[in-house]
Amino acid sequence: MNSAKNLTNNYNKKMIDLSPQAKKCFVSFLDLMGVNNLIETLGTERAAERVAEFLFHSVLRLELPGDLRIWEKAIMSDDSIKHFKNLHPEYLLYDKKPNYIMLSDSLVFYSQSNDVLDFLSLVYITYQVLGMLFSSDILVRGSIAYGELCVQSDINFIVGDALLKAYKLERKQNWFGVAVHRSCLEWIGTEDEDIFCIKLLESLKRNPILMNYVEMYFPCWITKWNVPYKDENKDFSEGTKLALNWPSSFNIIPPCCSKPPSDYIHSKISTERKEKVFEDIKEKLENTKKFVQDNFNFCYEGRLKDL
Repeated sequence: MNSAKNLTNNYNKKMIDLSPQAKKCFVSFLDLMGVNNLIETLGTERAAERVAEFLFHSVLRLELPGDLRIWEKAIMSDDSIKHFKNLHPEYLLYDKKPNYIMLSDSLVFYSQSNDVLDFLSLVYITYQVLGMLFSSDILVRGSIAYGELCVQSDINFIVGDALLKAYKLERKQNWFGVAVHRSCLEWIGTEDEDIFCIKLLESLKRNPILMNYVEMYFPCWITKWNVPYKDENKDFSEGTKLALNWPSSFNIIPPCCSKPPSDYIHSKISTERKEKVFEDIKEKLENTKKFVQDNFNFCYEGRLKDL
């Protein structure tokens, strides 16, 4: 009787604890194209293995500062750690490393809070992951947004308008890439995409070393480009012309720039539907290829003749 009573009390306690608090943060929503095809082709278990392998070799590998934490515990004094981070300001971004959750064929990153380091860390991590995905011939479309989010990780609970904004903007893009939602401009206090970076740098004045680092590398992470949306004639206020500049993250031209659309269409799809899907993917690939041509790091311009 007592054990049953204790079980009931524990259950009730858990029920009482189910009270996630809304917080302001940034969300990066990435839709991985082709996961559903993997499930249909390989079956659930083998497809899950492939996705898990990707997570291990890409997302989990981004936890590189674990090496630094080992040094912190072993040989580094507080002064030497501070000196190290002054020399390598990117480690300050890792201190704000976002959390993530995999939802079937979607990968969601969400920041710890809503300051400028949280935004930069989310952008930097997403930028790195995109480079790994595209270089592995995994097509991605997504968005980064700002807003409220309720998260309770112990029960895998996540809901909020930041996630909804990112999801809705992802659906409206007509390419493979990641656009920045207008809510991020509103967060930094501007409606002008041209001064977005300037406003970010202004908020880093107290940390000149990090400010110089961001000033040098931020144009590689986010670029201004005419992001293609599905209905250009609509009054679409959520979208911006800011996009993650993933072609600059790896010095290779992604396979999607040279492969035909048919390579990304599931063989079991009906002939009637295949024509429509072919034209849809063809247009998205052409827009993506143009983005790569316009933004591929100038150090590798000599290779653009291959596109």
